[in-house]
Amino acid sequence: MDISPVVRKALDAFPGPITFVAEPPPKWLTPVASLMTAACLLLIFLASHLLLAGTYPLGHWRTLRLILDVGVGVLGTILSVASAVIGLTNIFMPGFLRLDESGFIVRSILRTRVFTWDQVSDFITNSPQGSRRVKFRTDAGKIGERIGVLPDLYGFPARDLLQLMIMWQQLASKSRVTNLGVKSTEPDSATIPAN
Repeated sequence: MDISPVVRKALDAFPGPITFVAEPPPKWLTPVASLMTAACLLLIFLASHLLLAGTYPLGHWRTLRLILDVGVGVLGTILSVASAVIGLTNIFMPGFLRLDESGFIVRSILRTRVFTWDQVSDFITNSPQGSRRVKFRTDAGKIGERIGVLPDLYGFPARDLLQLMIMWQQLASKSRVTNLGVKSTEPDSATIPAN
């Protein structure tokens, strides 16, 4: 199996640590979310101002229309603010994947997870063409075996991320077994799944 140049370069950094920073969100996300927030707040203001000024359209649908206008405005504001916060969080505190000889750390918006190489196994992708994630089994949880996921946000496709994780784990295992101070930088190609 051919090793991609990105994976080869990362493997040359063994035993690490090496960090891959997640790609930032699109630059348009935060301004668009801010504009959506402003538009929704304007809708809430106009609906309440028209009601208080007595110029709100009269009729038996008045209450329902007021509830819909304010409700859409509030819901839109909540979603827009959440989008802006997520966008800013990704810009100022991007997620990352850090590999080293003992394991790896994955940070996303919601949490940071630490895995040792002994806790993970069976790295796979769903399909060779369309998968955007690498899945793995882990026993790092308190409940027992679970499935972990790595997205392809680190600058290379999921297929290369899969190859990197398998090879890095093999190098770490060989390094731990030999423990002679001489580290092998060639992974065992017989156990790398072909995609």
